Amino acid sequence: MIKDFHQAGFQIESLGLSRIGSIVSGSRKLRDLAKKVRAGIVHCHGLRSDILAAYATLPCARVSTIHADLERDYCYTYGALQGTIAAKGEYMALRRFDAVVAVSELIARRAGAFALKPEVIPNGIDLKTYFLRPEDNENSDIRRKLGWPLDRFVVLHTGVLIERKQPLAVIGAFLQSELSQNEWLVFAGSGPLLEACKAAARGVSNIRFLGHRSDLPDLLRAADAVISSATSEGLPLALLEACACGLRIVASDIEAHRYIASLFPEQVDLFPLGDPSALRERLNVLGQSGRRRPIRPPAASLQAISAERMSLLYQAVYEGVLSRS
Repeated sequence: MIKDFHQAGFQIESLGLSRIGSIVSGSRKLRDLAKKVRAGIVHCHGLRSDILAAYATLPCARVSTIHADLERDYCYTYGALQGTIAAKGEYMALRRFDAVVAVSELIARRAGAFALKPEVIPNGIDLKTYFLRPEDNENSDIRRKLGWPLDRFVVLHTGVLIERKQPLAVIGAFLQSELSQNEWLVFAGSGPLLEACKAAARGVSNIRFLGHRSDLPDLLRAADAVISSATSEGLPLALLEACACGLRIVASDIEAHRYIASLFPEQVDLFPLGDPSALRERLNVLGQSGRRRPIRPPAASLQAISAERMSLLYQAVYEGVLSRS
């Protein structure tokens, strides 16, 4: 998104660090940049940046956001041993920060087990980009542009194709469901499991793989439902965006998804994690309902997930950190 920030008039500077470069010269480059721009706060997201900022001698305060259950996610990504070491290393680094934010109560509790007390600020989305449009013909216009059939029910899966997201389980349930006869399953995203997913869907013309996309708002408005079989999440933006667009959601019964279901009860249908038959039945219900108009999300729920609200809460965190500096 660097181009978007430049167009909005923001100065962007990249440290250009590789993994080895982070170890060799990362701390010095970050410290020099913080001095150059007279930073009041360095705000980090993720393993490498958290560790880098924690052990650099910075002339300013440090803030970080935890977006996931680190131990569980890193074990999926790096394996049990390396994942556990990475998660514990990051949590240890975060103890050196002036403030830590978690995107959900669940993530805050996980961090609490490592002697951290994060403030909870739920993820927010741009409601000027993701919203329910009143035009009846817009869905058809977007589908024509995408080359999607106008009369088919389309289930959309977004995000990186990794084990934690369980895309192969989604394909298996779809193929066993009534939707597989005529309707579409579309994957927008890439990742390590892309080729395995394509192999599982080989010969099936109504399962499509779009790769990484930058037109998610259009994809959401062209789809009828969004699906997630993730085993863990912080607070998934893709589902929040889908809810704001009025789509129906089929999602695994995990805490992050239960929170979204509490905000958008008419739109979100949860199924037991690891139960392929339950997911298949949820897909059958979607197919039986056919294509319908989007559901209008509750105004109060939209306000709860707005980027504006999130921004104001972060500004309060910044002000508190600076007042203590």
